[in-house]
Amino acid sequence: MKTDIKMKNSVKTENFPFKSLKSLKFPLAFAIAICLLFSAVLSANNRNFTAAAEANAGNTNDTLKIVSVGFASDNNGEFRIKTDDFNSDANFLKTENLIVKTDGNETAYSGITVKDGEKRCFSFKANGITAANSKDILPKVEIIFKKGFAVSKSGRTLSGDVTFKPKPESFEGVWANTADFIPTVNEVNITFNGDNPVFSMGFTNEITITTVPSEKSYDFSATLRSSDENVAKIKSPTEFEATGYGYATITAEVFGVVAERNISVMPNADRDKLGVDGEENGNITAYRSDSLTLLDTLKVFVFDGSEKHYINVTAENIEGDTSLSVLGNKSVKIGFYGLKLALNVKIVKPESEIIHTESLVASEEKIVMRVGDKAALKVRTLPENADDKIAYEVNGEYFTFDGETVTGVSAGKGSITFTSGKPSSEATLTVGISVYPEIVEEEIAVEYGENVLTLTTDKDLGEDGEYSYETTELIRKSLSYGSAALKSAEILGGKAVLKFEGLSDGDYLEIAENSLIYGNFGDDGELKVVKIKGGIQIAVADGKLTKAIPYEDVEIEIETVKCLLLHEASLGVTVIPQNANVGTLSFKTSDESVATVNSKGYAAAVTRGKCVVTVTLTGYRDETITKEINVEVYDEIVDITCEDELVAIIKSTSVSLADMTFTITYKSGICISTKITDATIVCDTSKKGEVNGIIRFKEDGKDYEFVVPVYVKRKGCSSGLTPNVFLSGIIVATAALIIAAKRKFGKI
Repeated sequence: MKTDIKMKNSVKTENFPFKSLKSLKFPLAFAIAICLLFSAVLSANNRNFTAAAEANAGNTNDTLKIVSVGFASDNNGEFRIKTDDFNSDANFLKTENLIVKTDGNETAYSGITVKDGEKRCFSFKANGITAANSKDILPKVEIIFKKGFAVSKSGRTLSGDVTFKPKPESFEGVWANTADFIPTVNEVNITFNGDNPVFSMGFTNEITITTVPSEKSYDFSATLRSSDENVAKIKSPTEFEATGYGYATITAEVFGVVAERNISVMPNADRDKLGVDGEENGNITAYRSDSLTLLDTLKVFVFDGSEKHYINVTAENIEGDTSLSVLGNKSVKIGFYGLKLALNVKIVKPESEIIHTESLVASEEKIVMRVGDKAALKVRTLPENADDKIAYEVNGEYFTFDGETVTGVSAGKGSITFTSGKPSSEATLTVGISVYPEIVEEEIAVEYGENVLTLTTDKDLGEDGEYSYETTELIRKSLSYGSAALKSAEILGGKAVLKFEGLSDGDYLEIAENSLIYGNFGDDGELKVVKIKGGIQIAVADGKLTKAIPYEDVEIEIETVKCLLLHEASLGVTVIPQNANVGTLSFKTSDESVATVNSKGYAAAVTRGKCVVTVTLTGYRDETITKEINVEVYDEIVDITCEDELVAIIKSTSVSLADMTFTITYKSGICISTKITDATIVCDTSKKGEVNGIIRFKEDGKDYEFVVPVYVKRKGCSSGLTPNVFLSGIIVATAALIIAAKRKFGKI
């Protein structure tokens, strides 16, 4: 791969180790202390090669390295040089390869002095450069170290020419009569281990920085930068970590000169695989959304065999429709630096829109079948628009189920369990499946006993014992009334014996047609089934089981029944057939204040008036027949007597009834002692003495006429007499019943 290297000459410098000193004049001892301080600062700032230089001090096999160059105001201004190898014996200072230039012209120097032999530092003065004029002159000064420059008897020399110029920042702000000099770098190079710019994710890689002139001639610190730390992250001046897939540019800057190197972090096509969180066999589920796309929801990674490396993908990485606004399925392809992944995306409702299953309903509560039979079985959710799918589990080997149809395989029983909904509130439904062997249809003879039925067939039902299957599957029964229940089912003497409990008169039981009885039939003991051809109906009467005779109809003798007040009357209802013992007959009156009715069909008169009694016949299958009977409650006056003497005047035209009290007797046995109104009395007043008078009046629209004695005091003529108004009377009823009431004449 082609390597891109870019170099820029710049005045910007960083991390030069020589720090400025203020212009001070101190004794030599203090100057040495300053050199020690310089040395410490230099040591702290050399991030790259200083530590190595310190370690190699005195190594005759290495080249000499200029550690720092600077100008200080000490002794009216002097230059100070620090190297990585130095001998305190000044006789070994070989400075013939040290040149000082000012504005391009050589400048003489003198007074080379050992500042600190242990710290490898010496100083000299240059003609015409003092602390006073240093700010103006130093920017024009160059210090040139020629190849072969040596400062010790070890023989270590400079490997090449290197020129130091003052650091521009030294002259910014308030001039402190000090300046740092930095080497002039012409070229910076970046190389990697193996010089291969393609790297693998997650690994740390070495960086090597070289310069022209050689970095071996001077101490320096390179500043490294990455254009994208999501791809390559600088960890130290000598290494970076491949943090993500993609491309990045590594930049190295040394004393203002910049070099760039492009790198790439790529998957290994032979090893790495592209994947997505939640994906299974190329399928993934996403939630419907109008605001998000597939790019927003996918978590894509590269798997290198041991670790997942998650990556960011853009529209350029996906081929296909990435919208999520429509429910359904779609196919997309993801590509990433040579790796590919095909996905089938299923878009479903988000949780907030999902309608969960609350319960399950099956088309059959249980299935009874024989080997080879097929039975449809459908299960649906409630509510019916629930989004949850229905899962099922088959329990048992006696049948198969394909999601819609149950097929009997062998005799036995099991179940199918259906589930649907949220795991935390999952709806469950179990349907029992019974597979029966060969069926033999038989007529059944029934013997009725005390709480026991014995069923006999032409087939021997086999050995004595309890049925091996649940009795509710052996005999299907219907309890129309009461609480009678099948207690047990046994085979005794080759017959099926059914025992019941909780019998009450009026209960009705039914062994339905095509009910099944199990037994080991034949000499070989093969399990077979007897099917009852006709249904068996049983009734409970007088606490015993008997053959059921259902009600069929009800007859009414007359449409209107008249009932004397305070008496009872039969409604004349007859059931058909008359010996029926299965069914119920009920009566209900429309007005209990007129007449009540009991369960045997008798109406009891309460007060004069009319009402309707409804007769309802309920059959053993809850079918009903309804008929109506009119009931009229009546009473009538049978006698009337006057408790006081009726007096008329001869030839009078009226008889006074104002103070007269009469006793009225009714057919129902009720007697009333009262004054009367709205009546007329007719008598002969032409002669004195007792005569028969005729009193006439109406009650409830009926005319009454009774003879009463009237005493005439003198002669007169016949005339109609009008009675006066009367007040409240006393009602005298039979059976010593006395009721006080405010009433009009004759009313009860």
